[in-house]
Amino acid sequence: IDVRDAGEMHIYRGGIKLATLKSGRLQDQLAYSGLEFLPISDILARGTDALRPRIQRPSAEASRESADFEWTALLNTILCIVNGVKEHGHGGTVLLIAPGAADTLPVRMKFHIDDQNAVVTDCFVDFVNARHRLTSARNTYAATGDGREGVSHLKNATFVAEEDLADAADLAARLSAVDGALVLRADLAVEGFGAEIVLDAAQSIDAYEVTGHPLRNGNWPKVDSESFGMRHRSAVRCIAAADEAAAFVVSQDGIVTFMWKQDGRLLLKRNVNTSNPNMVGA
Repeated sequence: IDVRDAGEMHIYRGGIKLATLKSGRLQDQLAYSGLEFLPISDILARGTDALRPRIQRPSAEASRESADFEWTALLNTILCIVNGVKEHGHGGTVLLIAPGAADTLPVRMKFHIDDQNAVVTDCFVDFVNARHRLTSARNTYAATGDGREGVSHLKNATFVAEEDLADAADLAARLSAVDGALVLRADLAVEGFGAEIVLDAAQSIDAYEVTGHPLRNGNWPKVDSESFGMRHRSAVRCIAAADEAAAFVVSQDGIVTFMWKQDGRLLLKRNVNTSNPNMVGA
């Protein structure tokens, strides 16, 4: 049981969140669907590729399983940052870009962050490597019966590393309180915050609202982007002009709009589910 504040408790079984109690009300926890975010698979893959030299995979585990865990953990962490923006109640925009794509982003950054201060990235690498060491120890114990105490120790170390990652993600989310967007690379390095989108506000952008499976090439209805608030309109123009970028726009009431480009069209999905019960602190 994780007590966050007066009247707020989060209940876990292992690393899985079962429920949340806020102000005497029990809230159901529904996990997001990874299918919602398949359109940014290439961006996430660029992130995992950039991180791979720092990650030591367990030799006894199939590489596909290790890669799947890393991809899911990366998406979990990004959504943890988005959910942090929601929880802090001020709304904001998270611009997600592939490593190396920052120059295509039409923004003026108020505050840059040096790569040497990539706190979320470092915590993510520590967490993934802790999980991989735990997996190796479990495989050894299953095969030989040796190392039971080591498994217990590594399990605790992995849980602590995950808590540190959640804290780092929350710190990144707090940067969105500054006017402007938070720019996050897919390797979890924060490029900067307070980013102002520098495009002609009068420019009309065609946007299409996805109402079903995001990868299905449906005849999505066109929406009038000018009917959105300023934060959403700015994100639409930004993602339409950028390469290898997506946006999570969080309104003050907690509604998340997900934006990306697909086949040359600007697509968006409103009220997307980012609930993340599989990460401590989410």
